[in-house]
Amino acid sequence: MSDALDFIVIGAGFSGVEAAYTLDRAGARFAVLEARDRIGGRAYTTPLDGTKTYVDLGGQWVGPTQDALLEMLGELGIETFKTHTEGKSILALGEKVRSYAGTIPKLNPLSLIELGLVMNRLERMARAVNLERPWETPDADRLDSTTLASFLDRNLRTRSARSVLDAGLETVFAASAGEISLLHALFYFKSGTSLENLITTGGGAQDARIDGGMQSVVEARARSIRDRIRLEHVVVGIEQKSASV
Repeated sequence: MSDALDFIVIGAGFSGVEAAYTLDRAGARFAVLEARDRIGGRAYTTPLDGTKTYVDLGGQWVGPTQDALLEMLGELGIETFKTHTEGKSILALGEKVRSYAGTIPKLNPLSLIELGLVMNRLERMARAVNLERPWETPDADRLDSTTLASFLDRNLRTRSARSVLDAGLETVFAASAGEISLLHALFYFKSGTSLENLITTGGGAQDARIDGGMQSVVEARARSIRDRIRLEHVVVGIEQKSASV
């Protein structure tokens, strides 16, 4: 690796590639180091053997309010198509599998009321979050030291409401409620407009998918800087000196 570089970007996912693209437009000398044998990070599209069909195994949707991604798609000339919403949805909770129509599965009246109350409370709490400086949100320390699961433990009593909400939250975060701080969850809900928007398909965060898969967006953005991306280069440490890093 040449030492005559202004910047080294670690990771060739969406953020790393966009950072490198911006550096390239500014005329900077840089390299991108990626541990994997591919670019894309959590955007990972793979073809099905023997077919022209592909599957997104990571990020895959785009919807209204995701202005930066929509603008990038326009710049790159990449099309989208609406997520299929006709018919019924399938919900698997443990060993039980059932189908339902709409956004939320059918629940008994008590569970449905409780679920609505908790979601409304989360929405109200999210409105108080400071998106620019989340650590300055009122009561930030307590919110950040409390897991989302702990909040749900205290506020949900019916098992069916908890199971449905847990399933929805795992879809949004790709993590369980016990792995997420309450502050991060509230920040995320407000960043995505609302919790309801994040779990909604038509007109929501899952409104559309990318023609060619999400990884194709990263690959298209990286096309002009591909020669400066080093695959299978694992960063194991950073040494900072007086005049260099």
